[in-house]
Amino acid sequence: MLVAVAALVVAGCAVWVTWRRTGLVVAIDVQHLVPCRRSGGCADPRALDLLGRDRGPLAVLDRFTTVAVPVLVGVFWGAPLLGRELETGTYQVALAQGVGPVRWFATRFALAAGCAAVGSGALTALLEWWRAPLAVLGGGPPPGAGAVAVAVAGALFALAVGACAGLLLRGTLPAMACALVAVPGARQLLAAVGPAARPRTGAAFHGDFRPFPALATTAYLGAAVLLFIVTVHRLRRRFA
Repeated sequence: MLVAVAALVVAGCAVWVTWRRTGLVVAIDVQHLVPCRRSGGCADPRALDLLGRDRGPLAVLDRFTTVAVPVLVGVFWGAPLLGRELETGTYQVALAQGVGPVRWFATRFALAAGCAAVGSGALTALLEWWRAPLAVLGGGPPPGAGAVAVAVAGALFALAVGACAGLLLRGTLPAMACALVAVPGARQLLAAVGPAARPRTGAAFHGDFRPFPALATTAYLGAAVLLFIVTVHRLRRRFA
């Protein structure tokens, strides 16, 4: 069910972003707009108009992919991964068939991690694809792949937080509450450590702060691996 909903969200965003980006590129080509200078601003008011028109929707989608998506993954996917199984006792069906607890968890986690990574990466790639002509028009370089890496790593971290909390707290609702606090809290911590935040280059995105991609990706992946190891260790002790 969650996979189907995620696929519909990604497909809907893809159609909408494609429509917006196509209109933007056509407008730039038809009006023969000259990119803004990094020092000196935009001489063409039409360029400023285009930048202002797409900045609002882009900021909303940006906030959704960087803040809301990891929280949703942790709360509604990671937390029930073990918490619901322990509450209802359905894990006993798999264990009764000779499947070890670690293998059972690893299989479920791998499937969820793959779907979360693909969905988050696809949404962020769409966002960066739409951002590219705006960044160039605003006088900055096109965005790189760093944002996609951060999105994938953040989704894996959120999933690991929810799964580990579900095992340690032995319940879905407590694990959801933990993920709801821990996932955005980790992002705020990254934004405070550092140099952990900087504005995007280009006149179109001043004030749009994000953690450095390398720092955020490394921190998220490292924390996700650590939480996965802790979860596996606790599973072995619980079912030893």
